[in-house]
Amino acid sequence: VSFINRPFGRSGWPLLFEEIHKAQKSGAKAALIDAALLFESDLTAICSFTVSVIADKEIRLERIINRDSISSEDALISMNAQKNEEYYINNADIVIDNNGKNLNEEIQKMADAYKMEVAKIKEIMGEANLAQMKKDLAIQKAAELIVAESVEA
Repeated sequence: VSFINRPFGRSGWPLLFEEIHKAQKSGAKAALIDAALLFESDLTAICSFTVSVIADKEIRLERIINRDSISSEDALISMNAQKNEEYYINNADIVIDNNGKNLNEEIQKMADAYKMEVAKIKEIMGEANLAQMKKDLAIQKAAELIVAESVEA
């Protein structure tokens, strides 16, 4: 499994596809993509499934202050710039509650859901067709994003 966690602005999506391609070439069977604007960018089309991690506002505030060493005011500005929790719950295939619960248990639920999803898709399409479909979809989405960027420029 390859974990991709770099800031990719809207113009950086081709770099994201490059990272995914590198992961595939290195033999990774899956890539976990940490992308803040995944839902807004329509890149969910290349994902087998999506996960949102949620937590209560007070917990998120404390974590941001500690992680980024910023004031509570700056952390609140950052939090208020994001979509509300309901948006992420409604758009994700899996939601992980990170309010201090057993995170390992939540992650195991996600892994189990992924295994079931892959098994269903393989049963319907066959493994070879699934791999080709993902590649075709990724290429199509990358081309659409490159065209959109050139139009905006």
